[in-house]
Amino acid sequence: MAESKPPGPLSAKLFKAIQHVETGRQKNPSTVEGGRDGLCYGPYQIREEYWKDACEQDPTLMEGGKTWKNCLGEGSFLYSEKLMQAYVSRYATKEKLLRKPTNEDLARIHKGGPNGHKSALSARYWLLVSEQLK
Repeated sequence: MAESKPPGPLSAKLFKAIQHVETGRQKNPSTVEGGRDGLCYGPYQIREEYWKDACEQDPTLMEGGKTWKNCLGEGSFLYSEKLMQAYVSRYATKEKLLRKPTNEDLARIHKGGPNGHKSALSARYWLLVSEQLK
């Protein structure tokens, strides 16, 4: 994992917990292609739609010809973390949630999309992530 996290609401500890849930058992998480359809990439299992959404929030994520494929391989931890910071900064806001976002909100939005913090499907995911935070 990167030595220091990119700026944003996700802490280094939360990144580590999410990565453990997503790809923690893999020998080399940066090379994992997963998901039911094989279209989730890298240590945090980023989908192309997520990448596009994060790039709308922060167009600098496409500089130098970067694409969704940069979520795989060398440098994928830091690049994916920058994407995640942009994504949750777009959807996990005090204005949207009507309160300060929590680690639970951040993790569930990462997993479940813009309204993931309300999704029953992301509730189990949060239980797994929260176990890693202990």
